Amino acid sequence: MPPMHKFLMEKADWYETCMQRRAAELGYGYLKPSMVTIMKNMTKDQPARMALLAQRAGTTRRRISQIAAEGVKLGILELVEDPHDKRVLLVTLSKAGEDMGRAAVASMLRIEAELAQRIGRANLEKLTEVLAMDWGLPEVHEPGVTAKPRRAATSRTRTPRAKPTRENP
Repeated sequence: MPPMHKFLMEKADWYETCMQRRAAELGYGYLKPSMVTIMKNMTKDQPARMALLAQRAGTTRRRISQIAAEGVKLGILELVEDPHDKRVLLVTLSKAGEDMGRAAVASMLRIEAELAQRIGRANLEKLTEVLAMDWGLPEVHEPGVTAKPRRAATSRTRTPRAKPTRENP
């Protein structure tokens, strides 16, 4: 039997291709994958801190800030003041971003209906059941191998550079 990972990767690619084609058909084909990742990690009607989005997306706060700025330029994201801390800007979907989100959900439902026609409703239900199962933490342990403890992040103090002088350029 071929390895499971081959099928999982093929089917994930299939689904992603379907979503990209639907996005293009609906006029959203210009979105970069990074923008889609951020939007997937946003909660409807709940503005989020950039640090939280970075954690959810597995990237840096700086990268989220760049993506948020792109989203604002595209008109699909907005930056709003945090009501609890006026120094902090939160990221939220604009009206156009919410419309795009609804279109994405409709696309997912359409893809699911198409898949039901292709593989049969019963098989789709079995597939959904298996995918809905709790697979546990995303860690794989080998018998007899103990995990190395993670090192705690330490703060490093930087040595200030000497200012250039005529004698020391």
